[in-house]
Amino acid sequence: MKRVDTELLNKRIDETGLKKIFLAEQLGITTQALNDKINGKTPFRKSEIFVLCYFIGITDNDEKAKIFFPER
Repeated sequence: MKRVDTELLNKRIDETGLKKIFLAEQLGITTQALNDKINGKTPFRKSEIFVLCYFIGITDNDEKAKIFFPER
């Protein structure tokens, strides 16, 4: 089961110009932990999805679902 749409999420992060180290700090996790979550090795917590969406500007629930719940 695919946990996250890695390509879409990375594209969205790149569009913001924010660095992953900054985003990881905002989530209270390491950069490696963030990369593991982006690559689907470990799941995002709901609170992490909320914070990440805030910083990368995802407000649309359909877009959020497409990225974070691609199998649904």
